[in-house]
Amino acid sequence: MGLPATPIAGQTASAHDVAREARVTAALQSTGVPVPPVISLCQDLAVIGAPFTITTWIDGEVIRGRAELDQLVDEELRGACASMIDVLASLHAVDPNAVGLEDFGRPQGFVVRQVALWRRQWEQVKTRELADLERLHSRLELRLPVSAESAILHGDYRIDNLILDPGDRARVRTVLDWELSLRSVNRAPTWH
Repeated sequence: MGLPATPIAGQTASAHDVAREARVTAALQSTGVPVPPVISLCQDLAVIGAPFTITTWIDGEVIRGRAELDQLVDEELRGACASMIDVLASLHAVDPNAVGLEDFGRPQGFVVRQVALWRRQWEQVKTRELADLERLHSRLELRLPVSAESAILHGDYRIDNLILDPGDRARVRTVLDWELSLRSVNRAPTWH
């Protein structure tokens, strides 16, 4: 078995930030959020050419594409979706300060930065003008929250970053790929 490949070119600034991933995963160990226990973090580029983490093996199934998703029966799919929502709610309920992430990320102004980022990303990739998207962006800018509590966000939460229980594919066993995680001010907002 070979070593996992980690792309080292064409990355965004936060993509494949395994130190961030190891920190968040370790911090979430004591919570109800299912994460694989971190065994080691190696940031020595001489080892495999990129930083990497080693976590405990979690047995289960990862849904990578449509063909694998189509193998879930309706009840399993509904259950997996409900489990995904429950895990996400558990994550957002974690107090960053209580798990040692009080200095993690830049929560103040997160939503303002995120909406501006979405605008910049759209400007970079758009192939035509879309009036509905312009209206949506304007509405988002007008309805930004002005205050709230902070929470931990995954940053890339989707079914192929989860391991489903092999005996009960309606249950999330663990959440993977925390390198894009961040801390946001996003709960109980006061809107203007």
